[in-house]
Amino acid sequence: MTKHRIFWQPVCLLVLCLLPGLAQAQHDLPGGWNAAAGLPVAQIEQPDVAAWIEADKQGPGNRFAAPLSVDVRPGREGQWTTADNGLRRWQWRLRAQGALGLAVHFDELNMPADSRLWVYDPLKPHEAYAFDRRAVASDARRSWLGFVSGAELVVVYETPIGSDTGLPFRISRIDYAYRNDAPLPAASPLMFGFGASSACHDNINCPAGANWQVEKQGVCRIIVVVEEGTGYCTGTLLNNTAADGKPYLLTGFHCQDGYTPLYDLWRFDFFYETAGCPNPGAEPAFTPVFGSNFRAGRQANDFLLVELFPQVNNLGLPRYGWDRSGTAPATAGVVHHPRGDIKKIALSTTASAVQNTVINWNNNVTTPAQHHFRTWYSNGTIEVGSSGAALFDQNHRVVGQLHGAGATTTCDNTLGYFGRLSLAWEGGGTPATRLRDWLDPLGTAPMTLDSMAAAAAPLLSGIVTTADTTPVAQVAISAVNSAGATANVTTTATGAFSFAVAGAADTLTLNLARNDNASNGVSTLDIIILRRHILDIAQLNDPYKMLAADVNNSGSLSTLDIIQIQRIVLNQETTFPNVPSWRFVRANHVFTNPNNPWLNPPVFTNHRFTFQGSLPNAGFIAIKSGDLNGSASVN
Repeated sequence: MTKHRIFWQPVCLLVLCLLPGLAQAQHDLPGGWNAAAGLPVAQIEQPDVAAWIEADKQGPGNRFAAPLSVDVRPGREGQWTTADNGLRRWQWRLRAQGALGLAVHFDELNMPADSRLWVYDPLKPHEAYAFDRRAVASDARRSWLGFVSGAELVVVYETPIGSDTGLPFRISRIDYAYRNDAPLPAASPLMFGFGASSACHDNINCPAGANWQVEKQGVCRIIVVVEEGTGYCTGTLLNNTAADGKPYLLTGFHCQDGYTPLYDLWRFDFFYETAGCPNPGAEPAFTPVFGSNFRAGRQANDFLLVELFPQVNNLGLPRYGWDRSGTAPATAGVVHHPRGDIKKIALSTTASAVQNTVINWNNNVTTPAQHHFRTWYSNGTIEVGSSGAALFDQNHRVVGQLHGAGATTTCDNTLGYFGRLSLAWEGGGTPATRLRDWLDPLGTAPMTLDSMAAAAAPLLSGIVTTADTTPVAQVAISAVNSAGATANVTTTATGAFSFAVAGAADTLTLNLARNDNASNGVSTLDIIILRRHILDIAQLNDPYKMLAADVNNSGSLSTLDIIQIQRIVLNQETTFPNVPSWRFVRANHVFTNPNNPWLNPPVFTNHRFTFQGSLPNAGFIAIKSGDLNGSASVN
């Protein structure tokens, strides 16, 4: 039988990926600090890159980064200090000679919930990448931070004083990016990630994607992590006959074929797209989800099915229907992430066909006859990173997944080859090599299945009131999810607010602010009340009033507080120099000693809420600085 030779266009495993780090977007370092200049520098000598390149010639993919084993432990390496914000801070700086980019892997994770990690290029501290421990499963023991461009990076860890749990983590692996000599476009410094794909792609929110707005929601960029390196693919959520919302995700087997996959470290980036049609000037935020389990896969069909960790279930994503009849689509659509770039749409307006000959891929893999659809792209093309993208037919059902391209890829008129879902249904005859067991748990054997609509994302809602339950309006609240995306609302006249829970681990960090009029509710009566308290004539006996009186933020009450309140009353000052007009604490905060609220002081900023099956209480108590008798106007 004639072998049809096709240029293999796989995921580009082990690629040098300019990744936007785990569970984060670009952020300034906390407080804008950058102490890298004074840090000792750990050195890694340039590895034997020539040997890696020689090994690449024998491997199935284009490798751009390789792992180096290390053993770095806070307390043994790096530098501990106490930060200005009262947190304990550990910093470690690495220089790896000759590297084009570096990524850090952590294991033995034992970080407290309120601790944070950052990694950044010491020359670009304003582009630090932040990692939130709550962005991964609570029982996860390892994770990683994405590539920082260049040969140096700094790792920073902060944790509240008193929350130490022993060794918070161990750095066990550094991925060293060493090649950029492939014939790739130069739009991205490392040729992958934001802005790296061909200009001929249509973004998903261009007119070409108008009829694919439902399908785009459950398509994600995959960061593939293997023992040998990292890379990009595209994946699509599928429905099953039980319609139970199991997060089964279809992609290409060749995304990990020939390597040692670390499925629990794979990252799935949803909503990575521009809001409009034109390419944006700045990278948009996305919602990453960490971790998966292998369910089934087979080389001959080039399909891989993984089940994502449960955090994804809270994002309100659809599960797509499928058609296993084997009929070639009359027209088709492909939603994908070429080169790991933002979401694109490709269309085929002509009928696909079954590939009736075997395919000899240029990585020495041969797939059998009739196992693939042959599809001509009328609009768009295929690139590295598109691999695994679902082929949707004219009914918007999934009928296959992208394996590779024909001899050349051009803007439009590219020939793509997709593994057929119909043959993957029975696959190799076992649950680990076929789709049937996972997509048809009820055993009803349907030929087609419709999509399951997206569930509404849960809302984290709450109310802001004074201690006497009076609603407080006009409070500006910002919410930042674990991917760094920010949303802003203002409390209504009833003090109410709400945010969609869509963080990487369904975590939102809220900050509340109202700083409009320091003199609101502040009068000589408040000075009298505070003086009587200090003289032990009449105690306040209310933790919220005591916190309101502590306008110099000293953690106690004294004549210095009286002086600052008096300056506001006399219009000598228009703001309190040490506190905002209003401060906000969690309504469920319990004072160990109500007569000493500073014994276990409440948190005033960075209130974190995590959705773990049920939504937490998001109520807040508003404290008007200097107002001890509750006379401030709340609206």
